[in-house]
Amino acid sequence: MPIRDLADFHLRWPEFREKAVKVAQSTNLEPIDRETIMWLIRLADRIGSRDLT
Repeated sequence: MPIRDLADFHLRWPEFREKAVKVAQSTNLEPIDRETIMWLIRLADRIGSRDLT
């Protein structure tokens, strides 16, 4: 199912996080790309429901 909006993405983050970590672990990525994805994961982990209102 496609992502409807930011709130939907947030609610489904646990599902997407697994995918993002898997991508970050890919040996096909350049180190800077891997670091960027890991920082995006850290950022998304810090966002809570109160941040979206």
